[in-house]
Amino acid sequence: GCSALAKIAIPTNVEPIEKFAFFKCSALTDVVFSDNAKLQYIGQEAFHKTPITSLVFAEGGNAPLCIANGAFKKILVEEIALPEGREYIHIHHWAFGGCPNLKNVYIPSCITKTWGGEHVDYFDNFNSQTNAQWGNYSCLFSGDAALETITFGSEEARDTFFSHNNGVISYSNGSYNGD
Repeated sequence: GCSALAKIAIPTNVEPIEKFAFFKCSALTDVVFSDNAKLQYIGQEAFHKTPITSLVFAEGGNAPLCIANGAFKKILVEEIALPEGREYIHIHHWAFGGCPNLKNVYIPSCITKTWGGEHVDYFDNFNSQTNAQWGNYSCLFSGDAALETITFGSEEARDTFFSHNNGVISYSNGSYNGD
């Protein structure tokens, strides 16, 4: 709930960011996760309801990364590019939900191995997606009405991302790139 913090660079020696760490920091617009970060955990709602417009995950580090539920819920970024090179990345439900400006997302190839099973969390209402089955899952990008493009680091990442959709990868206004 701080009101003065506008920018933060998470140093390379930070391993967890605890839940609610920057929750409702009303001036926080720029967050950078530094090169070769040891970061393994971004806690529940750690950055929820902050006006972040610039979110940078620098390449580097090979530890697993867990992004907990609601960690970046309701932030104001237009693009998110998760880092390549991690052993794996696990993303929990609503991690990036309710982000009204989010247009483009990059899902790295390391998403193919996930903590807690062979799945990642999915999104709901991707530009008027009508497949009701998706609504039964955890809605990674739920409420992100501006979302236009999800780019995948590999075909395996794409297939893992859509695995609970019975192989049906179709949506009305969006696109994906498996290359």
